[in-house]
Amino acid sequence: MRKNLFVLFVTLSLLFFLLEFFCRSFLRIVPGVHTYSQWFKEVDTLVAYKGFFGR
Repeated sequence: MRKNLFVLFVTLSLLFFLLEFFCRSFLRIVPGVHTYSQWFKEVDTLVAYKGFFGR
């Protein structure tokens, strides 16, 4: 039973390592870094536009 858990842990660790390596190398995706849309920009305060309302 302990051997099976160890093999599972090593397999999952290796899988996650390879997945992160693939994402960083080939897809240029860095885990934990948010990519923003080109239509949105960061603001410090709320910007109210005429015609838009919140509930």
